Amino acid sequence: MPDWPTSYGWNMFTFPPSKWVGGIFYEHGHRLIASTVGFLTIVLAAWLWRADPRRWMKRLGATALGAVVLQGVLGGVTVLFFLPSAVSTAHAALAEIFLCITVAIALFTSEVGSAARDASTTSGFGAWRPGRPC
Repeated sequence: MPDWPTSYGWNMFTFPPSKWVGGIFYEHGHRLIASTVGFLTIVLAAWLWRADPRRWMKRLGATALGAVVLQGVLGGVTVLFFLPSAVSTAHAALAEIFLCITVAIALFTSEVGSAARDASTTSGFGAWRPGRPC
């Protein structure tokens, strides 16, 4: 697809499925999935900001949001400048960093993370260790 943020001149969300043929199917699907991930990251960051008492988790959520916004910009620049190697590489590397950030958020908002949070509010974060019963 030669253009961005539109898809052959169409709004990305109204691009007709009848035109999703060949490589367009994969690129347009990538854009739609990326948009969904971006929206869910906004929801995640807002939820962390509102519901999680740990300041570092709020910052991690904000970092994830910043990473996904930058990821979208890098994706657009990649399309507009016809796949420059440096930008494409940065786009791919940032995807991996974003994955690590979201896995960390998932870990520390899970049961294990709840145990760590509880331990940090009662006797210091150092009291909880992985593998040690809570």
